[in-house]
Amino acid sequence: MKAWKGVFYIPVVLALSLPAASLEEEKAPQQGAPYACGQYDAITDVPGVKVGHFTHTEGTMRGVTVVIPGETGGTCGVEVRGSNPGTLGDSTYNPVNIGEECDAIVLTGGSLWGFATVPGVMEYLFAQGRGVRTRAGILPVVPAAVIFDLPIGDANIHPQPSWGYQAAASAKGGPVEQGNVGVGAGGTTGKLPGGVRLKGGLGTASVVLPENVVVGALVVLNAVGDLVHPETGEFYAVAGGFDRVPYQHYFTVSDPVPPPKPGENTTLAIIATNAKLNKTQLTKVAQLVHDGLARAIRPVHTMLDGDTVYVVSVGWDERVEMQVRYPWEAVDRIGSAGADTLVRAILKAMEAAESIPGWTSYRDWKALRDANRK
Repeated sequence: MKAWKGVFYIPVVLALSLPAASLEEEKAPQQGAPYACGQYDAITDVPGVKVGHFTHTEGTMRGVTVVIPGETGGTCGVEVRGSNPGTLGDSTYNPVNIGEECDAIVLTGGSLWGFATVPGVMEYLFAQGRGVRTRAGILPVVPAAVIFDLPIGDANIHPQPSWGYQAAASAKGGPVEQGNVGVGAGGTTGKLPGGVRLKGGLGTASVVLPENVVVGALVVLNAVGDLVHPETGEFYAVAGGFDRVPYQHYFTVSDPVPPPKPGENTTLAIIATNAKLNKTQLTKVAQLVHDGLARAIRPVHTMLDGDTVYVVSVGWDERVEMQVRYPWEAVDRIGSAGADTLVRAILKAMEAAESIPGWTSYRDWKALRDANRK
């Protein structure tokens, strides 16, 4: 069984003797046991989280994905580590600023044109009575980030406010469609000279921790770097091999291969949890979660990428106050689980993606590679 399906293991040290467990303790995962995925192995396993997509497939592959963190929104943190991001509203979540609420998070294709979808999402939320209460009425708070997918199909087909409205209106709990859907429709990977050019897409995963804490991840892959080791054909996140790829594989391929351009690549992710964390803690969690990208993509966080991770603590009074043994342990636990879960979401995105003209899916590429090796 592959690591990103079913369960995965987190090693712990067992005590020589354990006291008799209470009924509540018996319900929690036992030390040394595997942590299970949530019911849907999706970000929607976090109580209250809903996901909606809009996918435009006429003349192009382009779309938008909206994550709504519960009926009353959530507290948000963000970390950008790519050097050419396209984001909207991220400064709100700087720990030195006072804003912390988000009522939805938008991930969209269309590059900077994609920000046109945000007013549609805001209109939907406003009609539902969701947002910050001000003396002038309700104000939905909606951060957003974009991927550059304009070369896929007709570059003149730009996202519209209606795309955002429809994505938000379709948001629901339960299973989440993955692959070439929503913001993942036009995602592509491996765009450096000598890279393994593969179709990217959207993926999601979750894990259930003790104390009924759930951590979910959603990711869209549009990276300049590779997901697959060029020599073995296996995912970096599964087979490793970071120490065995020649530097020149990526950076010294001669003409006529055109060099990549800045602003045309990025990986975006959203982590949601029902653990009670404040904005400063969530910002640190977002930093830790970027490690998940580094375990799966080579290279990552480059000058050509706009890698951005949002982390949202869903709800307010219903959140779980984690029991900790040292200050800020909750940050380390959620950050570590978020990075692990993000890796599985990345792998699921690659497996769910389907080939489009000019971009082969990992499944089709691997099948052809294996056939040629026989």
